[in-house]
Amino acid sequence: MSTTSSGRHRDGQEAEGRGRTAAVVLTAAALFSGSTAAIVRTISTNPAGSAATSPSPGGAPSTSTVGQGTPAAAVSTLPACDATTTLAVPTTTYVAAFHRLADDFARSRSSSCSSLAVTASTDTKAVVAGAAAGRTALVVARTAAEAESLPASALLAKPSVVATSPIVLAVPDAVARSLGWPGKPLSPTEWQGLLTGSTTTASIGHPEWGDLSIRFADPTTSGAGTAAYAAMTGLAQGKAEITAPNYAAPTQADLATIKIEHRARLVEDEATVLPYGATSLAQAIEPALGYVTTEKALADYNAETPAAPLSGVPLGAGTAVLDLRLATLGKTGTDAPGTKTASAFTTYLGSASGRRALQAAGLRPPDGEAPTDQPVGVVYSSAPLGPRVLTGPQLTAMAKMWAFLHARISTFALVDASGSMNNRFPGTTVSRIDLVRGLVNQAYSVASSGARSGVWFFRADDDGTPRIDRATGLATNGTVVGPGTQAQAVSTAMQTATISGGTPLYQAVREAYGYAQAHYDPSMLNQIVLLSDGANQDSTSKDTLNGLIDYLEKARDPERPVRIVAIGYGTGADMKALGAITKATGGKAAQVKAPADLVDAVNLALFSL
Repeated sequence: MSTTSSGRHRDGQEAEGRGRTAAVVLTAAALFSGSTAAIVRTISTNPAGSAATSPSPGGAPSTSTVGQGTPAAAVSTLPACDATTTLAVPTTTYVAAFHRLADDFARSRSSSCSSLAVTASTDTKAVVAGAAAGRTALVVARTAAEAESLPASALLAKPSVVATSPIVLAVPDAVARSLGWPGKPLSPTEWQGLLTGSTTTASIGHPEWGDLSIRFADPTTSGAGTAAYAAMTGLAQGKAEITAPNYAAPTQADLATIKIEHRARLVEDEATVLPYGATSLAQAIEPALGYVTTEKALADYNAETPAAPLSGVPLGAGTAVLDLRLATLGKTGTDAPGTKTASAFTTYLGSASGRRALQAAGLRPPDGEAPTDQPVGVVYSSAPLGPRVLTGPQLTAMAKMWAFLHARISTFALVDASGSMNNRFPGTTVSRIDLVRGLVNQAYSVASSGARSGVWFFRADDDGTPRIDRATGLATNGTVVGPGTQAQAVSTAMQTATISGGTPLYQAVREAYGYAQAHYDPSMLNQIVLLSDGANQDSTSKDTLNGLIDYLEKARDPERPVRIVAIGYGTGADMKALGAITKATGGKAAQVKAPADLVDAVNLALFSL
């Protein structure tokens, strides 16, 4: 509901809805000084068959009624030898496979006991400490970044890739087949359609499934999640060199990249991505319609959850993979207990026998040849591309890109509605208010439904009385407001605002700043975007620029920071005043002299962190 204050109502405020989730923000130019390559692997042909026999992990969805899964028993079939070497696996997803590999390794040596003690452990510090104390240990790292995080002083050999598992989009069978599965992998165009909404579940006969949502491990806490995000982003952009999306003039590929974050449903680690505990397909798609996971994890899930199987669609020709790297930790220059076993096991995995054991355990050797266990719901279709793997620095860059995209922002627009905003830019038919409306429309085309926003307008009557039109309060864009949403309410307000009179700039800024501070959200970056084309015109007020700056500097609270970003439209904008206002709050100001400057205005309003 719109409310208007007139005269000297500096402190009047209404209780408004307050959002808790986020806008997407990205400092585009600063993210990549180099390139980021997509990960692809060759997939050989192998038909689907019986269910995988390896035990599988369980995990509970973070936002679903689907029950907590319980990991199936993952134990060696052989007794432990008197002396064993620790083999630490960072997630339950691959523990069963490495138990099987440890047993096969023992049998290849004609041993009746296992000399490897396989454990699920993310505590590499404890493993390192144990190795330093005198017994060599093995650690499985899921990415180059994880391998590079191991202390170099404890490494007896450079970690090497011993196995891989492709990253797939796990979805109901009807969705998979509509995308051409199992005959072909997911193409960039198809993936873009799913992400941007041009392809819907209604188009495949299941409107009841709703919009696409994607569950995957949080890239800020999980290396596997970073690899999954890199796979999705690389396919969305349809190229090996992943770049930051252009928010100001987005292509279809840029929009698809942005929408990945909008559709994300995050969990802490890859072991809890899939909906263990589901007893029906309806339950399986409660947490999300799609799950980005590995081929191995999906095979295990389908074996353990036969009532709600999902199909794994490779993310692009060749598909991305999670590389499993084996690192040997111990005392350099010594023949500590376990060193020979560790070396022999590493050699075994690279042998023909080890290769066959990997494939039988549902993993792939480094060259990507398909497993031989024929799991339910996983079809090893042909893909001719060779492997390209993300390096540690590239994975770190992808994690940073995600952090920027996933940042939380609350944007409160304060719009000059004075009569001069109807003036056209020289040599064009575009008015200043038209450009403001274009800026708002552009912002909403890339904004998440979880972004928080609101809009006020300011103008003055013919007699100079200031009018502050509080068109909307601050709320998340998806919040229901009347017959529509907050985003629609803001857009409607922009289209219907009265444009007339003078410019009570200083009073509007004072009132808006007080409102934004009163509705501060500590989970977000809070900002006011001030859009004006003129200098302060308020004959009834004693407000001065110095008085406003003094107020802002005193009101500024480092515990509740609210910055002001200002965009001055036309040559008549008082950039000196706008610059002083923004400086007092830690913000920035820029001038738009022509429609061509809109791109820079969008970047300033959205990304000038």
